[in-house]
Amino acid sequence: MRRGLVTGWPWLAVLLLACGDWSSRAQSASDDLETRLGLADLAAYRAALSGKATIDNASEPVRPVTFHNLWDHPETWRGRRVQIQGKVARIFRQDAVGGFPPLAEAWLSTPEGDLFCTVFPTAGVPDLGQNVTFTGRFFRTIRYAGSDQPRLAPWIVGNRPPLSVALAPPSSEP
Repeated sequence: MRRGLVTGWPWLAVLLLACGDWSSRAQSASDDLETRLGLADLAAYRAALSGKATIDNASEPVRPVTFHNLWDHPETWRGRRVQIQGKVARIFRQDAVGGFPPLAEAWLSTPEGDLFCTVFPTAGVPDLGQNVTFTGRFFRTIRYAGSDQPRLAPWIVGNRPPLSVALAPPSSEP
């Protein structure tokens, strides 16, 4: 189902993906202030979608991170290029709006059940259930509606779709 834009942000699709006792629960009303996006985010959002480096981080390498790296230390990673892995759980598409290209929002699930929200131009959208790696800029955590309560997920914006990855074979060591 296609979701419309609300105030120009394609990531506002509300998800009912949360199950179990995840660490991504929104803790308080202060989470709303920390996860709210505004006009000040627009330039960085455009830069992340275009793949253009900003002056502050022009030569920054991509760093592989886990959900807990971003969750436990968001201030360390905010605005930096990161690489994550997960299984595609949900996909939403948004037509071009204003100066923004058509976008896809893919929610990636870790083996532990934590979620990442990724946004990228729509060329080459992965299939549901596909294991992928995604490279983009970490902006902050965003709030979504879980099945039991509001939750938070790291929001990462990139200029390319996620790439399919093969799962590592199970270890034979005890």
